[in-house]
Parts: sequence; C-alpha cells; structure tokens
Amino acid sequence: MKYLGRTSDIRIDKIPIEYRNDVKILSFLSTYASKNYAQKDIISISKLKIKLFEAFSDGNLGAATAVYRNHCKYYDIAHFYENLLKPVMYQVGDMWEQKNIDVATEHVCSNVARGLIQTIIDETASRTRKDQTILLCSPEGEQHNLGCCVIESILLARGYRVLNASPSAPSESIIRYIKDVQLDAILISVTLLENMGSAERLIRTIRAVSDVPILIGGQALFKVKDERKNIIISSKVRVIEKIQLDEMLRQIREVIRHRK
Repeated sequence: MKYLGRTSDIRIDKIPIEYRNDVKILSFLSTYASKNYAQKDIISISKLKIKLFEAFSDGNLGAATAVYRNHCKYYDIAHFYENLLKPVMYQVGDMWEQKNIDVATEHVCSNVARGLIQTIIDETASRTRKDQTILLCSPEGEQHNLGCCVIESILLARGYRVLNASPSAPSESIIRYIKDVQLDAILISVTLLENMGSAERLIRTIRAVSDVPILIGGQALFKVKDERKNIIISSKVRVIEKIQLDEMLRQIREVIRHRK
C-alpha cells in the first residue's frame, strides 16, 4: 500500500487486479480512502462521456484522442474502454435504433472510434513480444468488429502477437491460418444474435481440424439461451460474457497455460 501514494488518494483501480477482492484490501479502502472520490469520479467520467460522444458525432478524431489522453492521466486503457468508450458506443447504438440519429451519424461515430483505437494501438503496443499468437475473428455475416479492435489493442499492449481477421472472415480463411500459423488461442466475436448460427458453424469447422483453445464473446452472447451456450461449451469453447477486460485477459492466459 505504501507505494501507491497517500492513503486518501488510493482508489480500487490503483490496486493490482489480483488483490482487488482481498478482504483486507477492501476493508482498508472502505475505512481510509476518501469517500469524496467516488462522487468526483462519477462526475468527471460523465463529463468525459459527453465530450467523447460530441467528438464522435462531429467526426473529430483529435478531440476524441484528447479525451482519451486526459482520462489516461489517471486510469489505464482498460478503464477507458470499460467506462467511456463502451457506454458511449452503446449510447450511439441505442440512439440509432430509436431513430434519434441517422445511419450516417452512426457510421461517423463508429469510424472515429476505430480511428481512436488505432491511435491507441500505435501509442501503446508493447515492443516486447510474447511467444504467443492470438487470432481474432467474427463469423461470416458479422460486420461489427469494434470489439475485436478493442481486444487487439489490449492484447498488443500486453505483448501478444495478434492476427485480426475481423469482420466476417470466411471459414476457409480461418482454417488456412490454423494450418499455416501456430496459434495459441482463437477469439470469436459475435455482436448480432442472428449471426450465432454462423458462429456455431465456424466453431464446428475449426474443431474438425484443430483443438486450439477457442473463446467466444460479444453482445450476442447476452441474448443466447443457456441450452445453446451449453452446446457451444460442449465443443470445448469458453463463453465470455459480462466480464471486465482484465478478467477476459486472465481467462485468455488461463486457456493458453492449460493447453501447454
């Protein structure tokens, strides 16, 4: 604790993830940490979300990048994705579905978000490389790949070699990667529920030629019934849903470690 600064300045996001659920740590924070920070953080993040949405809808990559850099003076990249980018993009999607914005504005927002993620990749990709390669992909028909780009940036920052084949990679292309490249894990992202059938076919195609660890996630998994998830799990696929990015990274490390 003494290396994290003044007692009143310590917040849960400054604690290494492996210790955040420790009973003693939580007791310490509830006793000594400043109670004002929670409210201050909520207000600050709310303001930044407004600025980020305005930057996206205006097509202003520079302003979006400024919001990211301002936020990351105090928090890490995963915190930015979880607390700013994800809720803002959900807001964009909801506004489009409710016809509060037109499709052109939705596309502008998505394209600026992709540009921002590429900027983050360029600034944070680790020069140190692990001897581990992860393939990111989405099933045929799935055109949304913002989630894959986010995961790519996080994995690159952690030193992994990443092959991003999204969006909508044909199964034949995925199989070529499996045959030609030594993969340590495959992550499949599915946003729309209507593409789950295509995802299941992709899983069966992969399993016919390889036992490489597969993880599947995305918004579609929130809507899939448990019976269907169990069928996916029976193919030795790990279903990722409703977890933070740090937990997702832990699960990726776990499946890779167990394979060796």
